[in-house]
Amino acid sequence: MNDGILGMDFLKTHKCDLVLLRQVIKVNGESILCFPNSRMAQPQCCRVAILEPVEIPPQTEVIVPGYTKGVINKKGTGLIEADVKFLHNKGLLVAKALVCPTTGIVPLRVANPHSSSCKLYKNTIVASYEPIEPEQLVSVNTTTQSHDTEENDFSDDFPDHLKELYVKSSEKLTSEQQSRLRRLLINYQNQ
Repeated sequence: MNDGILGMDFLKTHKCDLVLLRQVIKVNGESILCFPNSRMAQPQCCRVAILEPVEIPPQTEVIVPGYTKGVINKKGTGLIEADVKFLHNKGLLVAKALVCPTTGIVPLRVANPHSSSCKLYKNTIVASYEPIEPEQLVSVNTTTQSHDTEENDFSDDFPDHLKELYVKSSEKLTSEQQSRLRRLLINYQNQ
C-alpha cells in the first residue's frame, strides 16, 4: 500500500467522489478505501505459504494446508490464486478457490501433472490471497431431486444391487451427471 496525494485536476478528470464518512474514494464507480495515514490501512492482499513439508506424488492432486503471510482481515472470504513464480519454478498447479482463513489455515489444492513426485517445503510461497467484499459473493442454490422420481427412471438393464448406491450418489448431480453415473455403474458393475 502506497501513500499518495491526489490533486483536484485528477479528481475532476477521473470523475472521483470522496465519501469521507466511509473513508472511500470512488473512481469511475469503483470504491477504493482511503485512510488518513498509512498505519490505519489494511493490506488488500497477501501471500499464501505451505504450512508443513509435503511430497506430492506424480499425476496427483492433493489438498495441502497453507497459511496467509501478512496482516489481513481473517474474518472474511477471499480468493486464492496461484503464484506465477511458483508455477514457473515447480510446474505444479494451484487451484483458484474461495476460502475463509478464520482458523489461520488455508486449504490449497495442488496438482502435480508430472511423472515424478515433487517436495514442497514449509514456508514455500505458492499462491496469493485477496479479500472479497461480501457484496461480491453470490449465493448458489443447489437443487435436489426426489428419490421417488429417480427410482422410476431406472431402465431394465440397471442392476438392482446398484440402485440404492445410485440414488444416494446422485442427489445433487445435474441430469447430465446422473446419466453419466448410470452409464458408469452399468459398465463397471462386474469389476
